[in-house]
Amino acid sequence: MIKSKPTILIVDDELSIRESFGLILEDYYNLLLAASGEAALKKTVDEKVDLVFLDIRMPGLDGLETLKRMKEIDDSLQVIMVTAVNDVQKAAQAVKFGAKDYVVKPFDVELIRNMTKKTLGGRELEEQGKKARAEGLRQEIPEIIGTSPRIEEVANIIENISRKDINILLAGEQGVEIEHFARVIHDKSERSSLPFKIIQIEKESKEAQIQKIFGSESGSSTFTLEKEKGILEEMGSGTLLIKNIDNLDLKLQEELATTLKEKEIKKEGRNISQPFNARIISSTSSNPKELAASGKLSNSLVGLIGEAFLEIPPLRERSTDIPLFASYFLEKFNLKYNKEIKGFSKDCLEILSGYPWPGNVEELKSLVENLVLIAEEEYIAVDLLPIEILLRSSTFFATDEKNKVTLESLWSDFEKDYIKDTLERANFDENKTGLILGLKSMALKAKLESLGLSKNP
Repeated sequence: MIKSKPTILIVDDELSIRESFGLILEDYYNLLLAASGEAALKKTVDEKVDLVFLDIRMPGLDGLETLKRMKEIDDSLQVIMVTAVNDVQKAAQAVKFGAKDYVVKPFDVELIRNMTKKTLGGRELEEQGKKARAEGLRQEIPEIIGTSPRIEEVANIIENISRKDINILLAGEQGVEIEHFARVIHDKSERSSLPFKIIQIEKESKEAQIQKIFGSESGSSTFTLEKEKGILEEMGSGTLLIKNIDNLDLKLQEELATTLKEKEIKKEGRNISQPFNARIISSTSSNPKELAASGKLSNSLVGLIGEAFLEIPPLRERSTDIPLFASYFLEKFNLKYNKEIKGFSKDCLEILSGYPWPGNVEELKSLVENLVLIAEEEYIAVDLLPIEILLRSSTFFATDEKNKVTLESLWSDFEKDYIKDTLERANFDENKTGLILGLKSMALKAKLESLGLSKNP
């Protein structure tokens, strides 16, 4: 079987740049050309694109916005930004938004060819890896991370309840691994070969909740025809995770209780019913007994969804597991961003272990992803940690790093982070940034230069 050539999309408003890429790459790849961000997005939708060279500065839809929209269309799409010398900082910012790399004009012919070959080779390996992992996941039960007494207790409960055909209620603060534990329960159950689906109940209108769960009452419009079936009707005999079930309208809680009790789905105004045989795993971030006592959770529903109850402890109560999570996420994001960071410094792990993690595992995951993006050394050191982590960690002042941190350096880091964040929120518009910060143009330019945030190379 002859393997087809990869397709590369060149996006630049300058004809000479598009022609230069054509001369360099046309003998080896299929090339698509676009003179604007809008045209590039259309080609991304219409064609199977393997790699994009995207100019950062274009009239109309600029490179950064085009990148964001491309990633919404295909998150796995490989994009290399093309930039002038004075836009290198913006190109580096694009890497944080999902670009693979950037190249500076005028560019070297061999550099472009080598970068193209390396990026496409990495994509092929990644696709092979995804396929292999997908095959493996069919047989591999997700791992429960942690060896702390609290998490071992949770793991033992899961072993006991997974194969029992009962509904389970999970409780835990925002950011704990609700979806992960629900998936573990499903994959250890007799229903593991059947669908596992997730629905999150938002604080929205009763009608919107009805549509999500029970489906439309009639097919009176194109929209309701498309959405006629609710999640309960789609489940079959699989497992359904209902997140934030306490956000469900009380009347709908009673209807759900009736469905679970009678094991059939009924709709008002219809004389038909449908058998219901799915397993329900529900979750709440509050105490279920307190919710029931305050009238926010139906007592009849609690009895049906809580045939077994499992409380997931917050991360601060299993601090010995924090280094394990940090290493797990480091490996995950090393793969995602094609980096080779070996680990965290000893002091860094101690500081992370002493931080209370109000956002739990999700907060730690987000931090590690950001650290992987910005790290340039083999090990992630304390100086990369945000100020709030240092100041709120109970172990920071017990490390040698405390002697390296002065009030001046803390203020400098805070000032730099705050101005950088304001710049990003203002889309790098210095006039708007100055207004937000209350700084005149010359004062802001001086600040940007002194903090290394100036656009000048």
